[in-house]
Amino acid sequence: MIHVGSLVRIADREALEEALVGSTAHLPEPTQFLHTGATARVVHVRFNADGEPLYGLDGRPGLWSESWLSPLTF
Repeated sequence: MIHVGSLVRIADREALEEALVGSTAHLPEPTQFLHTGATARVVHVRFNADGEPLYGLDGRPGLWSESWLSPLTF
């Protein structure tokens, strides 16, 4: 699980496209494709009905699946 306040990099477009055809419970929204490869800070975490964490990112639309995010460490 990624903690609130963590800095993350959003996956590339290909990863989000794979989620559209995969069997994931949470699908990316069209506007989220505009933010692929960007960095953002996690501002909140919610859980879907299956218990999957979904992340709200500062300045980025929608909720993001953990599989689309990579925590950045310095």
